[in-house]
Amino acid sequence: EDHTTLRPSIVPGLIATAALNIRQGLHRLRFFELGRVFLKLPNGSSREEERLSILLSGPVSPTSWHGREPQAADIHELVGQIQNLTRTPIEVRPAKENAANFLLTSELRSGNRVLGWIAQLHPSRARDIDARHPVYVAELLLSALRQGSTGPTKFEELPRFPGMTRDVAMEVPADLPHAKVAAFFAAQKYPLFIGAEVFDIFTDPTGIKIPSDRKSIAWTLTYRASDKTLETAEVDAAHTAILTALEKTLPAKVRG
Repeated sequence: EDHTTLRPSIVPGLIATAALNIRQGLHRLRFFELGRVFLKLPNGSSREEERLSILLSGPVSPTSWHGREPQAADIHELVGQIQNLTRTPIEVRPAKENAANFLLTSELRSGNRVLGWIAQLHPSRARDIDARHPVYVAELLLSALRQGSTGPTKFEELPRFPGMTRDVAMEVPADLPHAKVAAFFAAQKYPLFIGAEVFDIFTDPTGIKIPSDRKSIAWTLTYRASDKTLETAEVDAAHTAILTALEKTLPAKVRG
């Protein structure tokens, strides 16, 4: 009786799956489903779309006997998993309005393509299913994801030589989207540069430690050569070149 209407979204089914697992004592939840949805058009007809929905909640890693309970996943982990699917930088834009039963509803875009939406399940709805941790969901258009694919997946050999990292903190306008900084690092083609990962964001509404209209973000940049162990001087030169380009490209000031 509860499956007599064509579904307009996959997400409610994932929430029901989460509730079933929670009743069985599980609270580290990672689910996805591929399937069709049916959208009602203004002329009364309907359109089918293939979508991918993802639900994430609970600790980022399994509980271990030798450590404290891991930190609960947040919405950024879900964005990161979607980022791995698209292979292109993702921009997260606030939606014009929150969908029913959800908070922080945002639109996901890659360039000019709308990929779908992402949100946190409203705390009252999370309590209804006895979730111990915030529940995050996303629904993506498969057609948009496929447009971003540049060809078959390519595999690389595991690195034979160790990498070296450098941390950098930069001060940027508070309204500068994280996606623009991520897109800058993704576009760098310096031979030794492997990638970058953000690990800290700092703001101060009082304006005492940093102006209230600014924020400090810290990244770890990784460097590696495929044929040798890098010398410190080589990494320093590559790091300086990338930071110089960063300050020329974005309204960013590298903090000493």
